[in-house]
Amino acid sequence: ALALLEYAKTGAAADAAGLRAEARVWYERIRAWIADGSLLGRPAMKGARPVRQAADVMVVASLALEFGDLEVLRECVAQAREHWVPERRILLENLPLDGADYRESADTRLLCPGSALEVAWFLWHALEALGMEEGKDWLCQVIEASMESGWDREYG
Repeated sequence: ALALLEYAKTGAAADAAGLRAEARVWYERIRAWIADGSLLGRPAMKGARPVRQAADVMVVASLALEFGDLEVLRECVAQAREHWVPERRILLENLPLDGADYRESADTRLLCPGSALEVAWFLWHALEALGMEEGKDWLCQVIEASMESGWDREYG
C-alpha cells in the first residue's frame, strides 16, 4: 500500500490515480486483516486469549498517516493509550481484549522497550497530524519509561 502510494506521488507513474486507488484498496485490506486474523487463514489457538498488538496499532497509524485518515489516527491514539499501564510505566505489547488482568498471561506480560519506542514515534507523528498537543506529554512518559526499562545499566 505504501509503495503504491509513494510511486503514485513520484510523477513517474502513467496512472497515478489508479495507483492511489489500488493503494487505498490494500490499505483497507490490511486494516481488515489486522482486525480479523482469520481473514488470512490464521486460526485462533484453542484457549488463546484475544489480544490487540501494539505493533498492529503502529502499522495502522503508519498507513493512516500516509493516507491522511485522521479518523483512523484518532482511533490508533486511543487504542495505544489502552496499552499503557501508568502505575508500572509500561506499554504492553499485547493488550488482553477480554478484560483480563494483563499479569495473568505470559503473552500479555510481554514488554519490548524498542517496540514501545517505535510505537511512540509513529504516534507522535499522528498527534502532530491531528493537531493534538496534550498527548505528547504521555508519549514522553512512554519514551522515558521505555529507555529506562530497556537500558543496560551495567554495560550501557
